[in-house]
Amino acid sequence: MSYALGIKNVEFIHFETERVDLKLLMEKLGNMGINSILLEGGSTLAALAFSSKIIDQVHAYVAPQIFGGVNAPTPIGGEGIANVSNSYKLKNIEIDNIDGDVFIKGDVCSQE
Repeated sequence: MSYALGIKNVEFIHFETERVDLKLLMEKLGNMGINSILLEGGSTLAALAFSSKIIDQVHAYVAPQIFGGVNAPTPIGGEGIANVSNSYKLKNIEIDNIDGDVFIKGDVCSQE
């Protein structure tokens, strides 16, 4: 497979599976000396990242708009968590207003 990026020192990590094994990806990146990534995508990727337990910090933007409805998309997809006590909790929380959006930053508490 060939890519024309015009950038030197680019390395590709190729997976033979349909979906990337996020834990394996993080191991490979860690072995390359990379210890932080920005994971940006939809609710399915976010759910997979949480269930793979690779997230230790969240940076979330919340727009001051209400959509509602049972078919409204949510930031985290997947199966969801049925019990509040099993939810992911944040600590060391910072909240800011950035261009009218609410920015929330927090460290993910380890789940028991």
